[in-house]
Amino acid sequence: MIKINNYMRNIFQNVFQKQLILEEPDDQLNYTNDQTAMQQSLDPGTDPGEFDIDASSDSQDALIAAAKAEARMTTQLSKWIEDLEHIVEFLNGTGSGSIQSKLKSALPDTLFDKIAKGENKKITRSAMELSSLKEGLKGYLASTSNASLRGV
Repeated sequence: MIKINNYMRNIFQNVFQKQLILEEPDDQLNYTNDQTAMQQSLDPGTDPGEFDIDASSDSQDALIAAAKAEARMTTQLSKWIEDLEHIVEFLNGTGSGSIQSKLKSALPDTLFDKIAKGENKKITRSAMELSSLKEGLKGYLASTSNASLRGV
């Protein structure tokens, strides 16, 4: 059965290619621009003006307002991402100012040593969750219409 299918496919493929080579281009389809192409494709007696779009200033104002609102939201989202980065570094950073670093370097049998033993996993888990949230927000930021924010 497969041999028959391949044989028929080859026959039809060859016929189709020959037909494409033999066809002459249609001179009536020589358009210079979109407007001319549209006018030539209309039925006789159809007014091309019926297809014009009324671009009122209200719709333009709405688009401008939406673009400004998106720009404000993008700026706010960038600030949130930056703040989350600082919080994650404060909780679980490698620098000497992070909570985890201070707890790890605490002297034995002190308050910080007790906190380190009891809350180490919680702090790490919290930092991991916040970091995950930050990366998710970066995804939303990259999906905005601002091309410069793609690949953040």
